[in-house]
Formats: sequence, C-alpha cells, structure tokens
Amino acid sequence: MKKVLALVMVLAVMLPVMASANIATQMQGEAYEMEVYHTESYPLQASYDLANGLEEKPTWVGNRYYNGDGSYAYGWKLINGDWYYFDPATGVKVTNKWIGSDASGWYYLMNNGKMAKSTWVGDYYVNKNGKWIPNYGKSVEGWKHNGKGYWYDNGVGGYYTGWHKISAGPDGAPAGWYYFNDAGYMLRNTWVGGYYVGNDGLMYASTTQTIAGHVYQFDAIGRVIAVDGSKPTGQYDQIMSRGDEPDSTRHYIYNGTRTVGWYMEDNGDWYYYNATGDLLKNQWVGEYYVGPDGKMWVNSWVGGYYVGSNGKMLKNTWMQLGGYWYFFKADGTLKKNAWEGNYYLGADGKMLTNTWVGQYYVGADGKWVP
Repeated sequence: MKKVLALVMVLAVMLPVMASANIATQMQGEAYEMEVYHTESYPLQASYDLANGLEEKPTWVGNRYYNGDGSYAYGWKLINGDWYYFDPATGVKVTNKWIGSDASGWYYLMNNGKMAKSTWVGDYYVNKNGKWIPNYGKSVEGWKHNGKGYWYDNGVGGYYTGWHKISAGPDGAPAGWYYFNDAGYMLRNTWVGGYYVGNDGLMYASTTQTIAGHVYQFDAIGRVIAVDGSKPTGQYDQIMSRGDEPDSTRHYIYNGTRTVGWYMEDNGDWYYYNATGDLLKNQWVGEYYVGPDGKMWVNSWVGGYYVGSNGKMLKNTWMQLGGYWYFFKADGTLKKNAWEGNYYLGADGKMLTNTWVGQYYVGADGKWVP
C-alpha cells in the first residue's frame, strides 16, 4: 500500500512538468508568430475521464483535446501536423474565426478547426504558415487609406507607385495626375521634379499658385511657365537635334535650361533625359524601359519582364495577359514550374487549368481541388 501511495505522489508532481515540456517540444522550431497559452493539469478531471473510459493517451473528447497527461489543450496546439486553437477559458476548439493581432499576424481556423494554409479565405490569402498576407493577389481596385495616408490598390494585389492619371482623386478630388512614392503613398504639397502636387495630391495644371512665397504659373500639363510674373526668355519646350550627335536629342524648357530626368509630353508619353540632358533609348531606367524612340513603354513585354500601365516592371504579383494568368516574382521574372499558393505555373509561366499536376488536380480557375 505504501508503494502505491508513493507512486501516486510521484505522478502528481511529474504530470504538470511533463505537460509543460510537451508544449515546449511542440513549439520548438515552428516559425509562427503566435501567442502560446499554457496547458493546465487537472488531476481530478483526469481521474474522472479515466474512470469513464479515456485511455492515458492524447485523444479528442468532443470539441476538446485531451493531452493524455492529465490535461486538456488550451490556446494553440499542433495535432498530427495541423494547428488548432482552443479557447483559453473553456478549452473548446475554435472554428470559422480569425485569431491573432496586427502585431503577431492573423490566422484563420476553418470549419473543422484546422488552421488554413496556402489558400484564400474570402478575399484574404494566408500563406504556407497560415499567416494572412495583406494586399496579396485578389484585391479591389481603388483608393485606400490608413494611418500613413492614401494609396491606390491596382486591383491585382499591388499598389501604384510613381505618376498615375486617375479618373477621380481621394475625398472627392478631381481627375488628374497623382504621384505615389516607392511605398505606394500619395504625396501632397511638394515638388516632384518640375511638377507640383497640392494638398489633395493633384498635380497643379492650368493654374496660378503661391508656393513658399513665390507665385508660379502652370500650363495645361503642369509645367511652370512663369515665376513671380517673369516669363521664360530662352527656348521653351523645343526638342532639337544635336549636330555632333545625331542619335541624341536634348530637350529645353524653362529659360533654355535642359531637361534632366523624366519628362511628360503633351500627349502623356514619358521620356528620360540623363544628367547631361541626352535622351536615353533602348534601355532600362530603373524599373522602367524606354524604347528606340526614347518613349517609355507601357503594358508591354520586355524580354521576360512585363511593364504595366504606369510603365513599371511588375514584381511579386499576378497579372492576366492575353487570357492567361502569370505570376511575376520579386525580381520581376516569371515564376515557372512551381506552385504559387494553390495555383501551378507551367514551363512557359502560364497558370495551368483543368489538368493534373503530379497527384494534384487544378480546376477551371487554376486552383488546386482537394
């Protein structure tokens, strides 16, 4: 009898320690930004369960999970390769609900309680680790706003950068040209090259405005044509060939000074002039491409890359071209012979549909059919 009592006392001390070690082992090496709750031991509950047929091994008990060590699961729990989340107060499996925070990330528990991975949850995409990826793939084109400012969703999982002519501005601002920085946010009250964007983000055109104590007059396409009433005295808006370099042109604007950098013509075409004022041709200028006439290309293939409606190389985004969907990687190259989420890109970069990919089948929309 004394030996039995000693064994019971040893188990009472060891079970909580074993439970804690079990949780630490499960979470070790997992790349999840999750808040992990402790697993509590309830010897009386365990004794009751054992008396009612529960074996001393992990098992489901309705919508709760028995750890097999005298405790039930609370919070996140990895079970047979799938993550589940159990209510921290009741231990009941959570279903059909987002769990997480803006700081740690958001994760979705499906109808069966398993955490969703590499799939769409409505209009939101979660990656292979189950974490929601903002602005991925599906999106609705239009103006968006957060604490940092306005940005414009391009409708294919990305956002505008650089200059864009938009049919309507934010908060009722009129149609016109708007400029977005590399992070995608619209600029206000600042010069962008030789153009100025006002408080609503709209580029000034056909107007006279006072900026930093000086009165500027802007023409119909946003160029400065007078400052404090002084008109240009040199060559204005004249493209002229250089006799010594016939394949090069220089562009002159205000007071005969050369254009340097990007310049937009009256018809909306963009050209790039280097530091000496020479027009660049047949080359990349950052993430933009200028053709044999110096004009920036838009909506075009450039070798294995594609430039969109604003001329910028597509990166890390889906795009439908010629009736086929493609995915462009972070370096702008096409993804090929690989899965992107639940979709497969073939040898030519086109998304496959209605076919087998190994042991997996993708449907008419290209999505893997479980």
